[in-house]
Amino acid sequence: MDLTKIIIPNDLTRFNKSDLDDLATELDMLSDIDNKSELAVEIYKQFKEKQDLSDNFKEIINSKLLAGRTATKWFESEEELKFEEVFEALSSNNRKAINDIDASKVGYNENLMTNPSIFAIVFDKEQEQIFIRFVYKNGIRHDVNGTNISKRSIPAYSTLYIDFKKQLIEYRGDAKKSKKTISSFIRNINKTNSNFEAKEKFSFSVEDVADKLSGELIDTISLTD
Repeated sequence: MDLTKIIIPNDLTRFNKSDLDDLATELDMLSDIDNKSELAVEIYKQFKEKQDLSDNFKEIINSKLLAGRTATKWFESEEELKFEEVFEALSSNNRKAINDIDASKVGYNENLMTNPSIFAIVFDKEQEQIFIRFVYKNGIRHDVNGTNISKRSIPAYSTLYIDFKKQLIEYRGDAKKSKKTISSFIRNINKTNSNFEAKEKFSFSVEDVADKLSGELIDTISLTD
């Protein structure tokens, strides 16, 4: 899968400075920008204008995008998920998001809702895997300019990774939004909660894990796949 098709600027700001410098080099940019956020934005601008991306650039993106520290949950469907059926439904309901970013979902904050909506989908037919990216409203920010006060929505993001061969649905994002994200996915494949159920694969809680570890803390880093 080519994950460069579903990058947004916010993604690159989460990369470390070393990876951003490597991306800048692959784009033949002068990476003399010290501020990490500014460098990320400049890389995004350059990358969107470039027609042919090097294999090294894609490899860095594919290995880092959607990775890092995040809450993760696993779900399994009560009925078999079939790749072709799910992909056809997703394509029909989210045509602009297939192998691309639906700018109407992420370009205007005033359109955001608290229920997650799909803004990008990338897939591998041979491996029968799909990444589905969601955006939702996560609060309100007030911008003050002199005597003027304006409000704008704060976006947040979540991801579903589905491996159809293993019949596994993996959620990444705010744990509190996992069920709403799953519900959005169910609606987008033309199912309803009454005839399609996705339940959490593991019955134990994080508190159970903590008890087994006798208080020892483990910090984990997720990988893209």
